[in-house]
Amino acid sequence: MPTGRRSSACLDFARARGAERMICLGDYVGYGADPEWTVETMMGLVDSGAMAVRGNHDNAVGSAAESMNAQAQAAIEWTRGRLSAAQRGFWRTCH
Repeated sequence: MPTGRRSSACLDFARARGAERMICLGDYVGYGADPEWTVETMMGLVDSGAMAVRGNHDNAVGSAAESMNAQAQAAIEWTRGRLSAAQRGFWRTCH
């Protein structure tokens, strides 16, 4: 099953249980195979009132200044290549 479907199921589960606002805690990218879906989903959640906190992997996608170990850096480089400029820039709007 693609990563996005599993994550969507978790969001749907939270909503079905009455979650009124999402608070999302970092490292959205750098681990899964569908960073585009993940960032687009996060952008939509934030537009709908969710609060999103950046993790170090999210910082690394948006800025080459973040230092990562070799394996994480390889994942970050792959992720950067998959995301649009707008998606990479989204992390600047998070805290």
